[in-house]
Amino acid sequence: AEARNGKVFDESKPGAIADAMEWMLVQSIEARKAMGQRSRELSQAWFGLDRFLDEYQRLYRDLLAA
Repeated sequence: AEARNGKVFDESKPGAIADAMEWMLVQSIEARKAMGQRSRELSQAWFGLDRFLDEYQRLYRDLLAA
């Protein structure tokens, strides 16, 4: 299955890894750049400072309320 930022595959199967790598190699440069940009945006949303601060503040409020 293709995702908007790459290809989903079973990482425990060498053949699936090879197929995903081959799939990536045949994508256009523009498509690879777009996938890379979407991956960057996702990683910033998931692991960025804003999320960390929001979760830390939520934890702190929960601890104060307990």
